[in-house]
Amino acid sequence: MLRQIVIIAIGSIFAGTAAGTSGYAALQSVGNQASSVKAAQVPGTSLLVPLPSGWEIAPALPGGLGPAAIHYKGSPGFEVTVKQNDKVPHAEFVMSLPFECDSMFGALQAAVKFQLVQRPEFIPEEYYSRVLVPPPPNQGKVMSTCLYLGNSALAFMIRPAPNSGDGWKLAPLLQAIADSARQTSTLMYAPGSLKLPVMGVTALMSSGIWAAGATSLPGSSGKRDLVVRISGTSELKIVPKVLPGPCPLESNPNHKKAPPYVSAKWEPFAWEAPAPNGQLQLTVCRQIAPAKMLLVNMEYGEPAVPAGDAAGIATALDEIAQAIITGQH
Repeated sequence: MLRQIVIIAIGSIFAGTAAGTSGYAALQSVGNQASSVKAAQVPGTSLLVPLPSGWEIAPALPGGLGPAAIHYKGSPGFEVTVKQNDKVPHAEFVMSLPFECDSMFGALQAAVKFQLVQRPEFIPEEYYSRVLVPPPPNQGKVMSTCLYLGNSALAFMIRPAPNSGDGWKLAPLLQAIADSARQTSTLMYAPGSLKLPVMGVTALMSSGIWAAGATSLPGSSGKRDLVVRISGTSELKIVPKVLPGPCPLESNPNHKKAPPYVSAKWEPFAWEAPAPNGQLQLTVCRQIAPAKMLLVNMEYGEPAVPAGDAAGIATALDEIAQAIITGQH
């Protein structure tokens, strides 16, 4: 019953998406043809992936996301089923992070009362920072994760959910899928250039996986640039805006002194507030001219920014700021 509920929920969200093939026979044919080159089409997707040693495509167990799955030939006999959604919502939807993954997991959590927990170490950082698991007594039966590609999203069901000692067996498969997915992804994999469409400037990002678009903030007029980090400890949304005047954060009674996620080029203050969805809202400021400031609103995918992620955020903010400052001249 648990599996049926999960499948119905995921299927309803991803209805009408590309499955890559029309059944197990076709998938088996693809797998046989690709065996000589060590690659196969992942069932339920359009991806060709070199399967790591110990994995094969075979019929899915009852209750899978499709007729075929990727099976681990060792013990435990993991089954990984995947469903690809290539009908990603318009950029206006990205106020929830990260795009389709957060929407899908939010709907599943509401439908089947699952729990969102931090992504285990065996899942590569390209994947959504949280995984969906059932509450006791069903923990261990299934785990769901998500991989966002910009132009599509992949939902994964892993059965059984690995314990702490077995996760390394899944890691090579998940990494191989993420590596192959880069070939069709519209995301920017750093180092590289990221175009901010509203300001018309290009930021040179040194690390991370990024997407950029335009959005409207509640209570404001016009569009603003939206920069989203997909990878890392947690998803990060950055909305920069150039405004007249001095940075106002020091006078805010809720300001935080010396935030570790900004460099010395920024004002040594930040405004922090918890978001209703368990995330964290942040505002930082940098004086880029005597009468001009760069005000940045951010949303972090966890209730607090851990020390290990602070330096990466500071670097990203400096790189975005440099592009905006250069573009002002």
